[in-house]
Amino acid sequence: RQTNAHDEPRFVMLETVREYALERLEQSGDMERFRRRHASYFLQLAEEEEKASRGPLQGAWLNRLETEHDNLRAALAWSLGPGGDMDTGLRLTGALSHFWYMREHHSESRTWLESALERSGDATAARAKVLVGAARLAWFQGELARSRTLAKESLALYEDLGDDAGAAFARLVLGRAEVSRGNRHQGETLVEESLASFRQNENMWGISRALIVLGAAALFDEDIEGAKINFQKSLEVCRNLEDAEGIALSLLYLG
Repeated sequence: RQTNAHDEPRFVMLETVREYALERLEQSGDMERFRRRHASYFLQLAEEEEKASRGPLQGAWLNRLETEHDNLRAALAWSLGPGGDMDTGLRLTGALSHFWYMREHHSESRTWLESALERSGDATAARAKVLVGAARLAWFQGELARSRTLAKESLALYEDLGDDAGAAFARLVLGRAEVSRGNRHQGETLVEESLASFRQNENMWGISRALIVLGAAALFDEDIEGAKINFQKSLEVCRNLEDAEGIALSLLYLG
């Protein structure tokens, strides 16, 4: 038994007990079956929680994944390793990329994203999602050429698969990379295309992020009024969604 600063009991499994249980499981011959079930459970959890990340449950979603981070790491290590399930590994990596981005697990995120891409070259939606997650992270880390390359590959793959929703997000990330590289007209065109697709599919979260990128592009052009209009629209959408991250971003840019 351990206690925290408020003297609330917190029970932890002793490492020796964990190691003994693991040893017995290996001896039983059921290790592979249970690892697969473990990975399947946490893939389902990650994908369900990802859907909840774009609204009022955002904080609870982040906290839940943070609590289960070690289990998620174990599922990733098995699924992306020798004898694992590559499809599960790709889907899990893609589902967690937004969580890692928001909680600033950037170094760890990069490690898993690169590992997933290195281990699979299949033309699947799961790979396209990992590519766009890696492109988004590369943009954040200032590697704009890398971000552009990854986002273009993701977009091409989504288009080949006929996945309009995935393609819209890939265009958004690619457009942002182009704006940051100074290719503002090309970048704005891509973002406007993604915005149109988000509107067609009533993806309010996507609409808000596209408006933010368009506002940022307007700022680069010293179009203060145009930027302000986009940020105010984004703020309204995010408040309706109860999207704390989007509200914060919109207010930041307005400021």
